[in-house]
Amino acid sequence: MREFSGDLGISITPVQLNGDKAGDFWLPMYFTQWFGQSLVTPDARGHDLQIEANRDHDEVRYSPHQPRRLYNPINLENISLVYGRNYEFRVRLADLSGGGPGREDEPVYSAPAPTAICNFKRYIRPKPIEIPNLAKFNDPTAPQDHYQIIRPRLGYPALLFTELGAERAYELLLQDRAEVRAYNEAHQNEEVPNINREYGWFDPDVVAVEITVEVKSLNMDNLESSAARRIRKGAEDAYTLSPAKNKSNFIELYTTVRRFNDVDLTSSQGPRQLGVPLELDIDYIDVPVLRFNQTDDGWINDIFRADATEGRLRLPTARDIRITITPLGKEGDYFGAEWARRGIPLSFDVRAVSQNERNLLVRNPGENLNPADIWRCIYLQSDAYPTSNQTEQQKATGKAEQSPGDMVQRLAKALDLDAKGMSLVARPGHRAIFAAASGIRNTLAPDNSSITFATKSDLAEHWLSVLSFTLHRDWTWDALQLEAFEIERRQKNTRAANWGQWQRVGHIHLSNTININALEDPGPEREFTLLYFIDAVEPKPRRGQFPDTLDLEYRITPAFKVGQEPGNVDSPILLENMTLPVTTPPLQIPKIISAGIALSPYKRNEVYSETEPRQRNLWIEFEHPVENPDDTYFARLLAYAPDPVLTHRYIEDNKPVLLPSGIPVIIPDEPALPVDPEWIRMISPDQAQDSAGLGIMQEMIPAEVPSGERPRHYLLPLPPGLTASSRELFGFFVYEFRVGHKNIWSTARGRFGAELRVTGVQHPAPELSCTTSLGKLKMDVFAPFAVPVHKGRLPNVIRKGNTNVWFLKTRIWCLLYAQAVQADGLDHRNILLDEKPMPLHSPGQNPLTGASMFDPKDPLGHASWNRIEIMGLLRRWGLPLDAPLSVMVVEMLPTKDGGFDRPLSVNLGKERILRTSPLTAVPEVCCEECR
Repeated sequence: MREFSGDLGISITPVQLNGDKAGDFWLPMYFTQWFGQSLVTPDARGHDLQIEANRDHDEVRYSPHQPRRLYNPINLENISLVYGRNYEFRVRLADLSGGGPGREDEPVYSAPAPTAICNFKRYIRPKPIEIPNLAKFNDPTAPQDHYQIIRPRLGYPALLFTELGAERAYELLLQDRAEVRAYNEAHQNEEVPNINREYGWFDPDVVAVEITVEVKSLNMDNLESSAARRIRKGAEDAYTLSPAKNKSNFIELYTTVRRFNDVDLTSSQGPRQLGVPLELDIDYIDVPVLRFNQTDDGWINDIFRADATEGRLRLPTARDIRITITPLGKEGDYFGAEWARRGIPLSFDVRAVSQNERNLLVRNPGENLNPADIWRCIYLQSDAYPTSNQTEQQKATGKAEQSPGDMVQRLAKALDLDAKGMSLVARPGHRAIFAAASGIRNTLAPDNSSITFATKSDLAEHWLSVLSFTLHRDWTWDALQLEAFEIERRQKNTRAANWGQWQRVGHIHLSNTININALEDPGPEREFTLLYFIDAVEPKPRRGQFPDTLDLEYRITPAFKVGQEPGNVDSPILLENMTLPVTTPPLQIPKIISAGIALSPYKRNEVYSETEPRQRNLWIEFEHPVENPDDTYFARLLAYAPDPVLTHRYIEDNKPVLLPSGIPVIIPDEPALPVDPEWIRMISPDQAQDSAGLGIMQEMIPAEVPSGERPRHYLLPLPPGLTASSRELFGFFVYEFRVGHKNIWSTARGRFGAELRVTGVQHPAPELSCTTSLGKLKMDVFAPFAVPVHKGRLPNVIRKGNTNVWFLKTRIWCLLYAQAVQADGLDHRNILLDEKPMPLHSPGQNPLTGASMFDPKDPLGHASWNRIEIMGLLRRWGLPLDAPLSVMVVEMLPTKDGGFDRPLSVNLGKERILRTSPLTAVPEVCCEECR
């Protein structure tokens, strides 16, 4: 066949779009694809670069078959297809015989677009880079610190469209084919994998690599992954991402760029220089906390030099790191789109062991850990049984629709946590890990982010020793084992000499999954993790022992990954100086067997004309002394009522009685022990001892006893606010007696034991005093009557105009004495001269106002002797007329109407004495005329 030179047409069948039979006809797109070769002849170059790899007994055979070539394209060298250039295309139609317009013919008819100009851009993404020295396995103890990064290869036909040129690029492809075949044939009998890839050469359009450093965070923490960040920026649609990519828990730390060496493609060695690797060196540095929460990324540049375009790459230790290297093509209009300029990334993981892991639990290096900040012991009381009074209190405080807080809520508030039923969880935005000792029945969440208690009884009536410390490492830090911290405890009674043995009470398990609650606003706080360990300490003493304060110590030991232990770590953390107060009340119950009045010593002056007032106190004898040396007896006033003998009417139970003054007397309700409920009691290390609850009862005063003995007699102090002259002492008291802790630190609710209630307790009556005056004609003696008081008012008086009407129940007698020297002259004696009753004195009235001259609260008894009467009494006893005189008054309780005559002499013992005054000297006269 002779040679033909001309254009050959392509027989095609036009198509209608979408099967629309009424529509226009279109040329199929696959007949218009041109890649620099003839449209009508087979692609011989592409066939040469194909691999036929048929494995037969581990042999690879390459088929020499070539396609049949009936035509040779011409003039292809006159036009080359190169990326970045513009091309004009024209379609000419021919008939069945091949006739039609030639290349030089102009169109006969005008058309909207007889030609088309196309800007040929690259839309083929660069393939992944090659790292020939990439280790198959990463050893954290000896991590790889040097990588050789080679440009990715570009195959046929895309390599022909680069600046290398079609012919030169084809030669490089043939050269790569020869090298691959030679390598495979040389290693066909070795256990080395064959090179089974597309033939290609180093991509000349790749000028740099983008290196993205990502650190692995906790599972489900995907809000800061590279994909999530692009979604927030609008760069990608969340629905277009693959599920695995969208749910990645790798957080992008920083991105940097490294450039390949510049290559002159026109030189003979240019193509070879494309294969020169980029040397990437790695520095592993210890970074305790990656500050993800900082909006400014300046800290990343300061630590990792992320903005540098050359130099060593810095990576943090003790973390799983993913390095993603993406080849970058030329900038400008060379590539058709930005996504095409960015090649296919290659990712690999690295990890390095940290060298310094000190200060795990402190924020700043060199800062001392304060045990009071991370350790507290909590004592919870059982929830109060709901009552109507509690409901009213809720209404009064505006919380009628709310239930009162229970012990789980109180515990959550003390630990700055949230309570949900029987569970404790962290506040939103914070990661918390919980653990508990075996003494507390509980259920932990799968990720240990919450703890649920089995019953409230596991929380009440014993000490909850809570270690709540902060792990100052970010969420990506992963140097500890799953059982990250071992917790040990030892304890002893304060008075014990030696500590007990260290006991392992539990561990804190660090989960590698984050709870969704920690990712909510205002968080997430990725720079730290809150750790909570709850231990139960039994405060009750052993059988046969008295309650004692309890000393505790804890030891916290971090457990680093086996084989990856840092070289510089802290010693186990020792928490000490925790003393817990006694919570067990005394078991002893008081029992009274006798009572009496204790008097101060009797004192008089030298001539026995006066005696000093004697102090009087009520003493009580108990059946047994206090058993615990740290305890003593306490008393508390419950109720008071005036003495019915001293009031005009008696008081009947539960019936209001009106006294003459109109005051109703009602049996008062006895108040409960006003002890602090102590719904929650917290103790910190080195906390000073307090006296919680000690002041709600009065400590009784023990009697002095010989050494080696313990007292059974105790003085009962007067109630608070009363003195020895208070009129409330003309009444009866209701007391309760308890044994309580005095010399040992105790909680308020554990201070006192069971009570003994005693009614009819009466303190010594107020001291009776008298005043005397000796005038020219007579001597007057005045003394106040016993007037009880009820609720601050006088019940036995009625005011009628300017006059007080008194209803007095006692009588006062006055005794007149004269002093005489004993026959031996060694001392003085008093001789009773006379005794007189002291009726109620009627005070005079102020002539101007008509008011009483005396205080209406002080009804006075009055007795008098005239001069002649006194002189007659002295002569009867043969005493000098100038003998010194003294008086003493005695107040008698009523026994019958009118009483007995002369009850202190003739009828002595028939009437009960309420009180007596001291012996009081009658003052001497002031002048000679008064005699």
